[in-house]
Order: sequence, then structure tokens, then C-alpha cells
Amino acid sequence: MDHTQLIQSEIGKMNAKEVIEFQNQKFLNQIAYVLKNSAFYQKKFTDQNLSVNDIKSIDDLTKIPFTEKQELRDALLQQPPRLGANQAASDVSLVRIHSSSGTTGRPTYVGLTKQDAELWDQTIGRALSIAGIGPTDVVAHCWNYSMFVGGLANHLGGETTGATMIPIGIGQSNRLVRMIKELGITAITGTPSYILYLANVVRKELGVEPAALGIKTIITGGEPGGGVPATRELIESTWNAECHEVMGMVDIHPMIGAECQHKQGMHFTVPDLVLTELIDVDTGEMLPIATGVIGEAVYTHLERYANPILRFRSHDMIEILGTECECGHNGYRYRVVGRTDDMLIVKGVNVYPSAVEDVLRSIDQLTGEFAILLEKEGVQQDYLNIVAEYANSVDSSEIETLKKEVEKKIAEILLFKANIDLVEPNTLPRFEHKAKRVYKTFLGENITK
Repeated sequence: MDHTQLIQSEIGKMNAKEVIEFQNQKFLNQIAYVLKNSAFYQKKFTDQNLSVNDIKSIDDLTKIPFTEKQELRDALLQQPPRLGANQAASDVSLVRIHSSSGTTGRPTYVGLTKQDAELWDQTIGRALSIAGIGPTDVVAHCWNYSMFVGGLANHLGGETTGATMIPIGIGQSNRLVRMIKELGITAITGTPSYILYLANVVRKELGVEPAALGIKTIITGGEPGGGVPATRELIESTWNAECHEVMGMVDIHPMIGAECQHKQGMHFTVPDLVLTELIDVDTGEMLPIATGVIGEAVYTHLERYANPILRFRSHDMIEILGTECECGHNGYRYRVVGRTDDMLIVKGVNVYPSAVEDVLRSIDQLTGEFAILLEKEGVQQDYLNIVAEYANSVDSSEIETLKKEVEKKIAEILLFKANIDLVEPNTLPRFEHKAKRVYKTFLGENITK
């Protein structure tokens, strides 16, 4: 497929009525496939007294029970080996298996048939094209290649844009900074934490500012940051490059959202492969996908063969920013507000680490690196202890005043009480993969550099 075709899928050219008709037919085909081949969903339907005949259109979607991550973990053990009770394709048809990180529990495994892999390649390429990657780019791909879908899968998808992909992975930072000029690298992909970490490696190894290296495009994902205004501004000013956020998840698709050149939120890029619902996180009731609405995203595969999923609760809280864009890409635009399992409630106020990051990075006297220390179990907290680094420019005599100013700004903007502990620059750990921001000190977790 020519890279220009990747920017707009066929569904991206359809009007709203045509999109619904297209998705509806794929949905019914997927339901029939799932109930024929997945023991996991056969049982879920039987437990609800549902059959394939009860699902006549997308309007019947709410009859199907939600699927939780823990259910998928349990299903792996119900029918080993490989993909467990939700394996819907034969062993011999599987061409690749990826794994989740397992940071929130036992890892889950996701398989691909040849057809799944081809669909991934095309749609990852589509998303990266929307984010500005094309045939003239030489891309240093700095996501973990070890089982993580953002590594190998996004690399292969990136090749469909016509770009030259360099498989850097993580742990190769010193080598990478020497390769930037030698290979004419124009773009870098990685977590926001890694992009900022790499900037310091450039300064140390080359003795120059990253902005002097000629990087044009930076693609971030894997954690909050690329869509956080203060963090994006820091990345762009540090590298003198355009920063675009992308996102995905191992259970659904490696790349489901990408920002175009207008950077007004991520476009949902796979309406031909994945159906989105928005629900109230407390009641589970469906919300409209309309500008300004915030809810938990729930995803259903429209075309997946190895281990398809129906009504997967992502626990990502997203805000719909609009349904049109100057770039011409149809579908909704959105930003990730936070994760329901990362959310803390401080005296009745919902707090996400990404919001804390935005405030701290907007303060010039701080480096932007921070850690939240929880002294008691549970979402409900009376206050938050936050450790933050002050910048090199701050004199020791200014620290107490700065501490009060930071606490005041958090109270004014985020409406909760924080106890700020300011520490010296480079005290907190830097991360090449996903940054850890919350530490449960009541379980003995400590900040280690």
C-alpha cells in the first residue's frame, strides 16, 4: 500500500451513516466468529443466557457483559498452553505472540495470525503517517523490543510508511547519540521520560544541546506526557522538534490514536478494526461520543482472529475534544485524562499523576521530575506527599519559599493539599521505558535512582 493511502483509510472517507453500516456488518461477522471459536466468550454468553441470535446489530452491544483484564489473565490458565480459553485461531495459524508488561498483575499474552499481523502493519503505518512520519524520515525507534507491542509491532508498522526504521530499543542511548548525525536521523520514538532522558545523554556525550541535532519529529507514547502541555513544550523546546502523541494497548491494538500536525488531540485511527464505547466509570452506563464528554473507553474488536475481545474495559479515562479536524481525518479526537486505576481521591478531588506532572513541569524552578508517596492503602487519601526536584538555578536559600509556592500552585490549580519535599537535581530516577510516578510506601516501596 502506498504511504499516502495510509493517512486515510477507506472508512475515513465515509459519512457517519456509511461508517455505522460498515462497522455494523463487521461487528456481526466478529460476533459470529467469536462465538464459534472462543471458549471464553461461549461461557460468558451462556452465563448471561445470550446466543448469537440475540445480537442483531451494534445496538445490542450493551447486552454483552464487559471484559476485564483479570478475566483475560484467568483465561490463560484455563486452557494452556499459548493463549488460553480465548484463543480463537488454531495453534499453527499463530505467527507471533506478544506480552503485556505485567506491571499491574500477571502478564497477558496476545497472539497474531498472519491476517492480524497484516492489519496491524497497515493501521500502525496509518497512525504514524498521521503523526508526520513518511518516506523521507530516518526513525530511531526507542521502544522496548522485548515482548512489548510498541517495539517490534510499531517498528514493522512504521516500515509501511516508507520511512527507514532503526531498531534502537532501550539501553542503547550512548550509541544512539553518535548515530544521530552518522545516519541522518530525523525522528525519534519513545516514552516522554526517555526522550527527556536522552536529551541529557546528548549533552553529556556530545557536549551540545539536543536542539542543534536537526531532529524534526518526536513521537511519544507508552505513558502520559506527550499530551501534557508543559511536558510537550519542554520536549519541543529541548529538541527544536514537533512532538506528536500516539497511544495503544497490547490487548486491543498497538496504536489506536495519533496526533496530526494540528495537535488538537489524538485521532482515533482504527474505526475499521475497533469499536469504541464511552461509559460512566461508576455506573457502566453508555455516554455519547460528543465534544466535552469524559468517560472510560471500552473497546470491541471488529476484525481480530487470534484472540478477539468484546467490550474490554480499558480503564483509560478519555475526553472527547471534537469530531472534525482541519487535516480532514474523520472520527473523534481525544486526550487521555488518566487511568481509573491510577486515580487518587484527595478530600473528594480526583487526582491523576499526569495532572500533577503538568503543574510541576510548568514551574521553571523545578526539573519536572517527581514522585508521589502514598502512606496509606486505597484510592482515598487525605493529602499527597510529593517529592520534586528543584533546578540547578535554585539557591539553597530559596528552597523553603519555592516549596510554599509549589504547594500553593497545586492547591489553586488541582484543588487539593500536597506536602512538597524538594530535593537536589538528579536525585530522582530517570527512565528509559515507562516512568514510575506513584510509590506505595506503606508496602515498603522506595524511590531508588
